[in-house]
Amino acid sequence: MTIVRRSERGVSESLQWAVITPALLLCVLGLVQTGAWLHGRQVLHAAAAAAAEAEAVLDATPGSGERAARQVAGTTIVRLEVRVTRRSGEVSVTVSGDVPMFFDVGQGRLTATAAAPVEETTR
Repeated sequence: MTIVRRSERGVSESLQWAVITPALLLCVLGLVQTGAWLHGRQVLHAAAAAAAEAEAVLDATPGSGERAARQVAGTTIVRLEVRVTRRSGEVSVTVSGDVPMFFDVGQGRLTATAAAPVEETTR
C-alpha cells in the first residue's frame, strides 16, 4: 500500500487566521470603544461649561444651567446628573453621566466640573 503525502500548508494557514482574526476584531472594537469614551468625555466637559455659562448670566432663571447641560449632552450621555453650587461671585457646576459602551469595564461613568464668575452690574 502506498501512502500519499498531502501538503499540510492549508491547515497551518487556516489555523493562523483562526488565531489572528479574533485578535484583530478585538483591537478594532477596542478602538471604537475608546473613541466613544473620548467623545462622551468631550461632550460632558462641553455640557459642564454650557451649564456654568448659563448659570453665570445676570438674572439667570433657576434651572437654566441644568437645561443647558441636558441640551448639550443630548443622547450621548445617559443618567445625567447636574449639581449647581453658587458661592460669592462664582458659580460651579458638576456634571456626571454614563457613556454608553459596548463592554462596560467600569470606565463608563464620567464627571466634569466647570466654574464661571457671576455677572455683575455697576452703576
